Amino acid sequence: MKKRIASVFILFLAVLLCLSGCTKKEEAAGYDLSGKTYYNTVDEYGNEEHSKVWFGKDGSFVLKDNYPGAFIESSGTWSVSENVVTLENEDGKKIIFEIIDEDTLKLKTTLMGSMQDQIFSTTETKGSSGSSSDSGFTYTSYYNTSQSSSKVSRAEIRSDGSFAFMDQNDLSITEINGTYVKDGDVLKMSGTAASTKYDFEFLIKSDGTLVLQNDIGISATGDVFSKDYKPSEKVPCTGLTSLYNNYWAVEGVKNYDLEVKATPANTTDVITYTVEDEKVVTVSADGKATAVAPGKTKIHIKCGDQERVVGFETRAKGPSSISLDENPVYVYMNNSAKIKAKALPETADQTLTYESSDKSIVTVDKDGNIFGVSPGNAEVTVKGVNGVSAVCKVCVEGETVVFEIDTSVSVKAASGALIPFKAYLIACYDGSVNKQDVTDYVDFHTAYTSALTLKSPGYLCASGAIYDTFDCPFYFEFSDGSSLHIVSDTYYIHIEK
Repeated sequence: MKKRIASVFILFLAVLLCLSGCTKKEEAAGYDLSGKTYYNTVDEYGNEEHSKVWFGKDGSFVLKDNYPGAFIESSGTWSVSENVVTLENEDGKKIIFEIIDEDTLKLKTTLMGSMQDQIFSTTETKGSSGSSSDSGFTYTSYYNTSQSSSKVSRAEIRSDGSFAFMDQNDLSITEINGTYVKDGDVLKMSGTAASTKYDFEFLIKSDGTLVLQNDIGISATGDVFSKDYKPSEKVPCTGLTSLYNNYWAVEGVKNYDLEVKATPANTTDVITYTVEDEKVVTVSADGKATAVAPGKTKIHIKCGDQERVVGFETRAKGPSSISLDENPVYVYMNNSAKIKAKALPETADQTLTYESSDKSIVTVDKDGNIFGVSPGNAEVTVKGVNGVSAVCKVCVEGETVVFEIDTSVSVKAASGALIPFKAYLIACYDGSVNKQDVTDYVDFHTAYTSALTLKSPGYLCASGAIYDTFDCPFYFEFSDGSSLHIVSDTYYIHIEK
């Protein structure tokens, strides 16, 4: 009988323990950490200020992880599941705390200055003064309800006589830490931030709100602070950015993302798009552009009282023709020139390619620069991305003078004889290479009586103008084996031994 009673009693206790455990789990899921700051009670580095994490009532958090000489600040969103609170920062990295009770957390991940299993508490063990017995306050956060920003200033009033004041908006933040004294219905605060001393006061109202009595920075005289966090119904847009100042796309392109961003990210103002000429481009409500037809226009982007104007050009898929500024193009041998071409209409893709018909006469690079290789005529074909082309004629002019003398001439008279010759320049006329003829006679002076026969091929080259001095010798051969050469230093060409 005693064994049976003992068994029943043990079973009863097990049921109670089970119910107790289940109840704790349900209660854990209901933990409310919002509005509180938790401090690392173990500091192995001897920092004057402990690492801490603040849980905002808007679901955001700010973590300051202190280590010697500096701190790492992280922010993002937090959530609770049973007895675990998860912090996810803006980079997607997670920080895990185990909830011991509403005033105590145990870190389950390792940070820079805080290690796994270290305890975070709502009571800071260093740097605070005052006492909980005479402060008149439990741990409470007050929020500036006079601000319309998405990030509002707040004051943490602690039962140990310390406070933390976060004076902030969407653009800046100042954190003041110090102590307070309650004098009737006035809270006198004294603290520092970045070596700057701050003294300010709050008037305690009968409805439980605090009224700031002097300007601090962002918070101004008369601002009301309340325990109830009430996010602004309207978060105004304070800035607009776009990927580019000017955009372009080929006609027919759809869903071109303009990548416009508003500041702050949680603004309640809606971004709108207005196009001056929708025959050129249209833009959807979510900022996706469709290039309609070739042309240029402007897009007006608005968010609240912020406005940004960007340019947009729709370019044709391919040109309808290729325009040449000059045709034909003349260039001297061993010199350079440029073929100036463009695709029409001007909104078309301006990518062009160039090809020479005869690289032994002229070469061309990818930018249309030509180089005269040798005298003659050639063509350069200019093509657009869709195959439309134009042909540019190129005439390469020579830099040398060429002399021709009849190789069948024979001189026997000792007193000399006049032998006709021809000289010509290679020049371009009307886009074609022509020979510019100059006919004259060579005065041969020789004492030899043997026959004079011109050595084949019978050409003499000279640089410069026709009558300039040249150094290229022209050889003659006699029937007796003797030879002569010609050197021109004047108008006439003389034979010397």
